[in-house]
Amino acid sequence: MVEAMFEFSVSGTPVPQGSVRVMRGRIVAVSSRLRRWRMAVTLAAIACRQRSTETWPITGPVRAELAFTLAGKPLARPDLDKLVRAVLDAVCDAQLIVDDAQVVELSATKRRGRQPGVLVRLSALVLAA
Repeated sequence: MVEAMFEFSVSGTPVPQGSVRVMRGRIVAVSSRLRRWRMAVTLAAIACRQRSTETWPITGPVRAELAFTLAGKPLARPDLDKLVRAVLDAVCDAQLIVDDAQVVELSATKRRGRQPGVLVRLSALVLAA
């Protein structure tokens, strides 16, 4: 059963978030493209949160549906799981959910299209006992 739902879209070229590297005790390898993409997702999530009458952050189990559109790129790259990682981390930054470990159901797709971006749907789940 679904308890609450947040839905928003972000225009722009989705950027994957790979594993971070540590150099001299500092985390590195976060590109400026990734920072801009995550900020765009975070701001869209905050705007969605502010428009919503739902309680946030979602603290229980979550269903996440992410539909990525890529312009003029082969669908083999970038990796879907790395696109998902960037979006879910940004959703946590926006405080729609507490931790991406709350995601117990995930649907993620990528396709080609003229308008690159992502459609995000987050649903709080009430699991039957």
